[in-house]
Amino acid sequence: MKHIKKIITWYLFAMSWVCFFLLLFRYLPEKKLFDLIYPSIKEMDPNTWDNTHMTVIFIAALLLNGIFILSVSMIMERCKN
Repeated sequence: MKHIKKIITWYLFAMSWVCFFLLLFRYLPEKKLFDLIYPSIKEMDPNTWDNTHMTVIFIAALLLNGIFILSVSMIMERCKN
């Protein structure tokens, strides 16, 4: 049962990454992000921007998920004691 609990926890944390990714993809304003990353460029190849945009969202979701996992782990550790 211990291994199944670890696997279920891993899947829940993987789903949390998907949720963070979808939230960032949906609610992160693309124009403001473009202006933040490339303030002096007015036009860019769409493929280059799509790759940059998705990379930023992937990394941001990964960082948010890491913070979430750390927080949940700390809370679970405190509840056990």
